[in-house]
Parts: sequence; structure tokens; C-alpha cells
Amino acid sequence: MAAGSGSCLVIAAATVQAAFILDPGPPGPTPYHSWAPLMLFLAYLAVVTGLAIAGFGVATAPGSRRGARTARGLRPALYSES
Repeated sequence: MAAGSGSCLVIAAATVQAAFILDPGPPGPTPYHSWAPLMLFLAYLAVVTGLAIAGFGVATAPGSRRGARTARGLRPALYSES
């Protein structure tokens, strides 16, 4: 989960950098179409996706941790006999 979230944030940083590189010049009417808005939109989508992946990982972590304890033959602390 962390690799997917981190990858999305790296993609977001790269697309923001690309937006500044692909900007054709000063603001105002130009005959060239700017790719900057598209790159910033892709960066926004990458950040939202990265946050969703991280949130999903946080939400599923307690369940997977509980499953790993029972898979090793350990009893959860809630049901201990001491």
C-alpha cells in the first residue's frame, strides 16, 4: 500500500514539474495551447489516488494484523486465558 501511495505522489510531483516546463510563456492569449492545465489536473488526480490508497491501507490494517496473529497460532489478547 505504501509503495502505491508513494508512487502516486511521485507522479504528482513529476506532473507539476512538467506543467511548469510545458507552459508556453507569460499569461495571456497565445496561439499555442498550454499543456499546463492538463498536467495540473493529472497531478490532482494522482494526489487524490495516493490519498485513497493510503486511506484504504489504514482501513484494512487492523483486519490484516488480526488475521496474521491467528494464522501464526497466536490467540488475540481479547481471548487470552490468563
